[in-house]
Amino acid sequence: MKTSKFMMHTTFTIARLLHTLKKMILIVAECIRSFLTNLSLCAILLSNVLDNRMVKRRSDPSIEVVIPRISCIEPLD
Repeated sequence: MKTSKFMMHTTFTIARLLHTLKKMILIVAECIRSFLTNLSLCAILLSNVLDNRMVKRRSDPSIEVVIPRISCIEPLD
């Protein structure tokens, strides 16, 4: 009788531990999902900010954008 009580108690304890472990894994997975979602939203926001700056540069005539020309062949004078 003592062995069966011990086995029942052990089985119940293991089941409880597995249930707790499952909950912990789900919480960690949710945290990772949240973090990745926030990271992607930050990337989208940063992309939009950079796009807006580029549009302002193009539309503002006071800002002069100089594109350097790189040439392998020097012009003959």
